[in-house]
Amino acid sequence: MMPRKRWVRGDDPAEMLRFLHTTLTAHGTKPRRARKPMLYVAALCRQHWHEMPWAYRVLVDLVERKAEGESFAQLQPIRQYAHWLCHVSRARVQPAIGYPVPDYSRVEADFTHLGYTKPPVADDHLLAIGPERVHDLSHLLLALDCERAVSYHPRKEPHSVPLLHDVGGDPYRPVKFDPRWRTDTAVAVARQMYESREFFAMPILADALQDAGCENADVLNHCRDPKQPHARGCWVVDLVLGKE
Repeated sequence: MMPRKRWVRGDDPAEMLRFLHTTLTAHGTKPRRARKPMLYVAALCRQHWHEMPWAYRVLVDLVERKAEGESFAQLQPIRQYAHWLCHVSRARVQPAIGYPVPDYSRVEADFTHLGYTKPPVADDHLLAIGPERVHDLSHLLLALDCERAVSYHPRKEPHSVPLLHDVGGDPYRPVKFDPRWRTDTAVAVARQMYESREFFAMPILADALQDAGCENADVLNHCRDPKQPHARGCWVVDLVLGKE
């Protein structure tokens, strides 16, 4: 059992992630139990979204969809795609030849079959990023092995304690959410943020909750803290949408 002071202080994000996976949501089914860690590692990847090659973005999106209960029986396990992309990314600059574009055709065919469309400039984007950075990003993808997220130790990309706090809240002092706070306005604001992955309206959500009678300081402060990052899985948004 992780002491509360270590969760609040955030000294060991790997320990926090293990706790989040094994204790915080220990009463759900297996896919449900993994939802919070899956969304957390997806949020880590989205912090580097502008650099992510197309196939990497698709894999992140698939993980988020899997976190919400979708199944992809026609695909290989996500960890196999992550390891394959990591393997392919090991291409290096060759003198007088330049950086060869990695051959992602093995995974791209599966992704396009699922309905994803590869942009015409996708390979140009790979060249612009450079091989070393692509390889670093591929290691971040290994965290998307959802069932093994607890053992994720990033190579160069750091964990984010603030994101862990956003997703996990305070498991030692869970908020008893009053259904009366779940007004049409609050739900609409929360759903828009959840679907768009844009959380600029968190202060507006706080106002809507307060108008509905919520005076819980933890809820309101979390929404109004300008330094607090938010992502899918945010504990307040999840409470409003009935996902917790």
